Amino acid sequence: MPSESSVVQSCFGGEQLEAVEVIVMGDDDRPLAGLAVVLQSPSKGLQSDLTDTRGRCRFEGIPPGERTRVALADLDAAAWELVTTLPLSASAAVSTAAASWSAFTPRDVPPRAIEVAPGQCLVKLGYLHGLLPQTLWDHNAGRFGPHHSKVALTPGMQLELPTRTLRWIDVPAARLAVLHRIGLPVVMTLRVVDAQARPWAGCAYALSFEGSSRPIATQLGRTDRAGRLHAPVLPDVSRGLLTIEPRGGGRQWRFALHVGALRPADEPEGAASRLWNMGFREGHSTLWREGDVLATFQREGLEQEPAPLDAPSAAALVDWHGS
Repeated sequence: MPSESSVVQSCFGGEQLEAVEVIVMGDDDRPLAGLAVVLQSPSKGLQSDLTDTRGRCRFEGIPPGERTRVALADLDAAAWELVTTLPLSASAAVSTAAASWSAFTPRDVPPRAIEVAPGQCLVKLGYLHGLLPQTLWDHNAGRFGPHHSKVALTPGMQLELPTRTLRWIDVPAARLAVLHRIGLPVVMTLRVVDAQARPWAGCAYALSFEGSSRPIATQLGRTDRAGRLHAPVLPDVSRGLLTIEPRGGGRQWRFALHVGALRPADEPEGAASRLWNMGFREGHSTLWREGDVLATFQREGLEQEPAPLDAPSAAALVDWHGS
């Protein structure tokens, strides 16, 4: 025998109640879990739910013909967009379960200052606070120097988070809204070479990540002809493990990845990383070899004669790179 609540949910004034579904995807058309979706309707007010592992959530118990609209509660208006709305199947359109939403209270968060932590960049901060990196960059334009890199920020730097704007879109009952969070996932590119800078091409690899707010599946594949691999990740990952087997067999190699970490600028590895981030790599080895990349930076960027990596060169790298 059906419960009283199920009878109430399935009938309103002699008509069957309906449902609205929402799915949120990233740039790679894969679902995004754990995002707060808000639905507003005259009969229910403001209600919220989280997307599941399929990137979906469902709102039950909506009277037919009632005007409903949805928003992504934790994202700025510029950080997401509507892809399309689709009709639900006849069976999916009918509300058959009691509503399990949570009440939602909108809150205006005023602009506030934050201090940049080591390893943070505009992409990571934007992800953590529901903003596009460009929105953060434009809002803080006066705080950046002429050569400041968007790739990394100086630890201890003060930035201001702008107020997020809540944006609503109309989604009639009995329909599925497909939403797109812009800029996710980000793509990490790794290049694997041997001691003579020869690429490990066609090598099977497994790449896993830790430290993210949401699980990321282990990625399997093969490196390309240049020894590169491209991995979609969430911006808040902090650690990774690359396991790779040379082409033709042999023992597996394992490389621990520290995402967002930079060596000091007065060390060859730290200098090379900053030069790579700033684009001083065209036509040169991606490794630190005989100072050729540093020499390019000194000639073209600093307009001075090439010299060994010293304190003034390291300070200039930090100034140009921003960290």
